[in-house]
Amino acid sequence: MHGTFTTKVQEFCGARFCYRQSGAGEPVLLLHASACTGGSWRGLIGELGAGFSFYTPDLAGYGQSSCEYLEQDSSLRAEADFVAPLLWDAKEPFHVIGHSFGGAVALALAMAWPERVKTLTLFEPTAFFVLRDRGGEDREAFNEIASVAKELEYAVAAGEDSRAMSRFVDYWSEPGTWDRLPAAQQQEFSGFAEKVICNFHALLGEKRDTAEFGGLPFPVTILRGSASPKPALQVVQVLTELIPQARLMILADAGHMGPVTHPQAVARAVADRLRAPAALAA
Repeated sequence: MHGTFTTKVQEFCGARFCYRQSGAGEPVLLLHASACTGGSWRGLIGELGAGFSFYTPDLAGYGQSSCEYLEQDSSLRAEADFVAPLLWDAKEPFHVIGHSFGGAVALALAMAWPERVKTLTLFEPTAFFVLRDRGGEDREAFNEIASVAKELEYAVAAGEDSRAMSRFVDYWSEPGTWDRLPAAQQQEFSGFAEKVICNFHALLGEKRDTAEFGGLPFPVTILRGSASPKPALQVVQVLTELIPQARLMILADAGHMGPVTHPQAVARAVADRLRAPAALAA
């Protein structure tokens, strides 16, 4: 991460919340994808450089963060509640950036506390629930990702966490990605299997009036790659329709893991948005 960073751990009511803070300047809260940790933002933070104070929490069930009531069943709002105290760690509102599952959590966070959000940037937020009640390609995409979630559930129920996460990793990257991972990393990913299924339940089953998205009072940027699975791309398209003020940016050659695999390209897009929020609001 940029410069020196401090790791902080807070324990309360049996829960454990870990986050890292680095840099100085306008506060930026970054929420990571499923089966990742706050450390997945190192490349992007390094590219963004000075001028920001970065907060990178481990979401519940990942890294050093744990919360019993979020381990088996949760909602996006409950996941947002877990990290929300950070929004008051600085005097000024935060730039909030979310990737994949973290993007869906970031959206829930921003809806709940809009006064604490300066800008919202989402890289392929997996808010699959926005597709659920639609027809055509949207419903097809919803059915596709729901089927993937079921495959993971069946594998975990059979005690095959490794098979579940192989399917998950290859789906979001490309076939063969899992086999190229070191054994230690495969083992680490396998430990996330049950939490990933919990994340899917929240993403697929969220109950929210999507008309509320049209009233977000801050600049919103939605980014996507050009080589991502259809469900992620359909969510981006629908959210762009539901949030009239949202600006869509497409990163050539990037896939769903763009913030990790293409941090320089993502940083160029993000930095432009973070440094000129007033222009975007016009």
